[in-house]
Amino acid sequence: MHRSTLLGVALVALLTVFSVASASASAALPEFKYATGGAPPSTLEDALHPGEATIEYAGSPWGYCDENGMTGKITAAKAVSLTLEWTGCGNFGGNKFFTKGQRPGTIVLPGTGTPVYINKAKKQVAILFTFSEAVKVYYETTELVLFKVRGSIVIPITPINTETTLFDMPFHTTKSGLQEFQTYENEKGEVVNAWPEVSVGSGYIKAAVRVAGENPVKSNKTISVVA
Repeated sequence: MHRSTLLGVALVALLTVFSVASASASAALPEFKYATGGAPPSTLEDALHPGEATIEYAGSPWGYCDENGMTGKITAAKAVSLTLEWTGCGNFGGNKFFTKGQRPGTIVLPGTGTPVYINKAKKQVAILFTFSEAVKVYYETTELVLFKVRGSIVIPITPINTETTLFDMPFHTTKSGLQEFQTYENEKGEVVNAWPEVSVGSGYIKAAVRVAGENPVKSNKTISVVA
C-alpha cells in the first residue's frame, strides 16, 4: 500500500477515535460512585424535622406543612428512588390535608430520580425527581380531592466529586413563586424543561414545590456524585 494511503487510513482511524471519545464525553451524565468496597443499594434519609413545606400554584400556596423529610434508596449508578414526607399539613382554616393511606395532616409523595446536570459547564448537578404517578391530596373532613400533583422537580445536590455520607438537596422557589430550577441538560447537552404540575379541576398548570432549609440527606454508605 502506498505510503500516502497508509497515512490517510491512519488519520481517518485517529479522527474516528477522537470523534467517539468526544461523543461519549458529551453524552456522559453525572452518576453515583461508591467508595472502595461499596456497591448499591444504599439508603438515603433526611429524617422528619421542623421546616415549612408547601406546593404553590397560580402564585399562591395551597396551605402549609410544619415538618418535612425525605427517604430513598440508590439502586444503580444513575438510579434512585425518593419519597418526600410532610406532616402537619393544612390550611389556615384548620382543615388538614393528606394523601391516600396516610393520617390527616400527612402527605407522602413517592418518585424516582436520576443525576443530571443543571449546568454541565459549571458542574451544577441535580437529581431529576419524577413523581411515580399523579398523587391525589385530600381534604380531611370531606375526603374530596383538593388537587393532584405530577411532573418533575430539579433538586440540586452538593457536594460534587467528594466522597461523603452527607449531601444537601434543597428545593426552593423564586420570589415569583416558580421552581428555583426549571431546566436540566440531557445526554445530548440539550436543555429540557422540568417542573411539577397540579390539577385543581380540569387540566394541569405549572406549580412549584418549596421546602425550607438545605435538606441534608444522609447515606448509609460512602459515595460521591461524579460529574
